[in-house]
Amino acid sequence: MKIIEDDVIGELRYLTVEFDRKELIAGGVGVISQGAVQRYFTEKSPDYKVKKCGSFKLDSQRDIVTMRFGVVNRGGVITTVSDEVSEVKLLNPGYDELRERYDTLVIAVGKDAQKFS
Repeated sequence: MKIIEDDVIGELRYLTVEFDRKELIAGGVGVISQGAVQRYFTEKSPDYKVKKCGSFKLDSQRDIVTMRFGVVNRGGVITTVSDEVSEVKLLNPGYDELRERYDTLVIAVGKDAQKFS
């Protein structure tokens, strides 16, 4: 199981997860279906509570299954991207500088928009 995409939209974190078919079969999934993959993901990822299930793709050439889940952390709901700022700061030491540039740009655009409204 490998997370290949991770987005936060609204109150949910959307994970696109890639499963190896051999892993699913070894994990007790008989018939590979959307429900079976969801149950497998829930069992293997107890930190997440699945709220929505999205795309389900079976790639027989690469022997993988890809599925998108809308999840919340069981310890707390992610409501916006800013809830993950602490994680981003740890992973990207230049985050504060980038954030300052972004804030300056937002203020400048807001001032220009006021001129034309």
